[in-house]
Amino acid sequence: MGFYVKDLHQQIEQVHSVTKQIGKMIIYRGQGMSNIDFEKMKTNQGGLFSFNNFLSTSIDREVSLAFADSARYHPDLTGILFRLEIDPSISSSPFASLDNISYFSDTEKEILFSMHTVFRIGEIKQIDEKLWEVTLTLTSDNDEQLKRLAEHMRSEIQETTGLNRLGKLLIRMGELTKAEKVYETQLKMTCDDNLEQLAFVHGQLGYILQEQGDILAALKHYEKTIEIRQKILPFNDSLLIDTYNNIAELYNGMGDYSTALFYLQKILEIQQKCLPSNHPWLASIYNNIAQVLRSMGDYLSALSYYQRSIKIMEEVFPPNHPWLAVTYSNIGLVYDAMGEYKIGLEYVQKSLKIQQKVLPSNHPSLAVIYNNIGELHWSMRDYLNALSYYQKSLEINQKILSPYHPLFATLYNNISLTYHSMGNYSTAFSYAQQALDIQQKSLPSNHPHLAITYHNISQVHRSMGNYSTEILYLQKALEIELKAFPPNHPSLATTYNNIGLAHQSIGDYPTALSYYQKSLEIIEKGLPPNYPVLATTYSNIGVVYYSIRDYSTALSYYQKALDIKQKFLPPHHPSLSITYNNIGEAYRLMGDYSSALSYYEKTLAIEQEYLPPNHPDLAITYNNFGLVYRSIGDNTTALSYYKRTLEIQQKALPPNHPSLASTYHNMAHVFEDLHLYKEAIKYETRAVDISRLMFGVDHPQVIMFQNYLAKLYQTA
Repeated sequence: MGFYVKDLHQQIEQVHSVTKQIGKMIIYRGQGMSNIDFEKMKTNQGGLFSFNNFLSTSIDREVSLAFADSARYHPDLTGILFRLEIDPSISSSPFASLDNISYFSDTEKEILFSMHTVFRIGEIKQIDEKLWEVTLTLTSDNDEQLKRLAEHMRSEIQETTGLNRLGKLLIRMGELTKAEKVYETQLKMTCDDNLEQLAFVHGQLGYILQEQGDILAALKHYEKTIEIRQKILPFNDSLLIDTYNNIAELYNGMGDYSTALFYLQKILEIQQKCLPSNHPWLASIYNNIAQVLRSMGDYLSALSYYQRSIKIMEEVFPPNHPWLAVTYSNIGLVYDAMGEYKIGLEYVQKSLKIQQKVLPSNHPSLAVIYNNIGELHWSMRDYLNALSYYQKSLEINQKILSPYHPLFATLYNNISLTYHSMGNYSTAFSYAQQALDIQQKSLPSNHPHLAITYHNISQVHRSMGNYSTEILYLQKALEIELKAFPPNHPSLATTYNNIGLAHQSIGDYPTALSYYQKSLEIIEKGLPPNYPVLATTYSNIGVVYYSIRDYSTALSYYQKALDIKQKFLPPHHPSLSITYNNIGEAYRLMGDYSSALSYYEKTLAIEQEYLPPNHPDLAITYNNFGLVYRSIGDNTTALSYYKRTLEIQQKALPPNHPSLASTYHNMAHVFEDLHLYKEAIKYETRAVDISRLMFGVDHPQVIMFQNYLAKLYQTA
């Protein structure tokens, strides 16, 4: 087949040498183009375009239009009539008239172009529904943009062997599976004594597998690269440093932060010996170290390294340099994690100002920064602004990416979380499902990003009271994470926590404790003592002991959680409100009502600062006030708090949510105390109906509600 292609190209060149004597002409080609590819073309007007085959065209517009028109009835295609403006004097792109050769010479009037002929995209105009005309102009030998592109591509893929060049080109094209096959072939063909080539191929395979999400396989190849390069290269060679950096990035992604820091510190030691103190490469390594420290929850140390990075950049770069913008954004995200949202927002806005000055309005980096600003507004409970910035990010990505690009899944997940936080669970589920659909089409089935989406869907089901479905999705996430991560990865600790919480919600306390214990084992082995997940785990264990009425043990775990949170969070952080609420609950059930009210007041003060007035979390706090006031005999005040609770829940929750059952049960108690037995029976009946529907007749809560209802009937 290769000889045939070469012969055909030579024959076209021979006929072209005669054809080039003719003047400029307009010719046409009609075809179908995938909807995704056409959207990309529309955003690349003025850019370069090449057909990846020998290109058959026609002088006859109507014949070509018929081909284009026939394609538009396919749901995945758009009909395109290409209008090609040709100057035969351009010798770089041979073409030939087939009037005397083609079988269809009387009807199609064909002109055949050689492979990879390059055109410039001109006017794009719509003819009819799903039918467009696109003007293409043949590029010349001295086209500056084409020359720059060719030179850039040559420099990017410049290698000694054809297979190496092919592999690099396939990576640039996003054809990772094909590139992997090329380098696997190279690995088999390379002699054991060709150490330089072996190191290169292992490095390329490591990169490909890393991009595909196969972290452990990627690590094996990178380690092989290091092993070889340490034998043949000086300690400060840039290839060796690049490989150290790749390994550090992998270990960071695996949650093995201490090993990631080991490799980054190794790079830093080398660079500090060889480079001036204000070299940009040092700024880069400081930034990478800060990223790992941020992942560890060591936010103050992360800020210290980011500031070192910024100091160098501000010395050597102009004030609108992209690296400065990225680092400002990273600092903003650290302040976000610390709960210092206003400071975080200032840094991210600083990043945005730089990028708006130096980048076009639809640049991918702007999409990233809009997403980051959205995350900060989400943290501040400013959900409408969060959605607004996510939408800006979405609009940019829709212009430059295919509809099934994984970045859309990330955005849809963020939008889902925002609607979830607003209590709009059906919309939250819809966006999470869209994220899942994209990931299932664009990622391997064991990619860690799928686990994130399964987590998000599980949380929606949890909020809707669908605990069995919640557990199903968490198990899917766990299955992926066990394959993708080492056994001590922080994500596993989080997943074990969430599974424990789900089992706790259905009254299976021993299973819940076993999962919390798994989470603790991971955290205590490899993470710092103030790691945020440790506080969450202590809180959840406290809730289990609370559920089995061991309130003093529950209080001790809540206090452990509070001690950790107070070390790394500001006093108004929303996470503190959860712990204050839990401590208040323990004091209430121990009969210390004044302490309980004190902690509920702390909870409410934080929630009223960040939550919308109809948020379900406020309903929980109002309910707890009601419980305390009923316990001290102030039924009128208790009933007023329960009514505020019910009002929020009826707006924010589905009609059969378990939280509604609890509120009806609490209100029934107040009505009983007030000797309003008919009202008490009415509300307790609602509680029983909902809990039966959600949990089944054998659940402890159902049994408790039924027994209380029977007692009310006897009393009435």
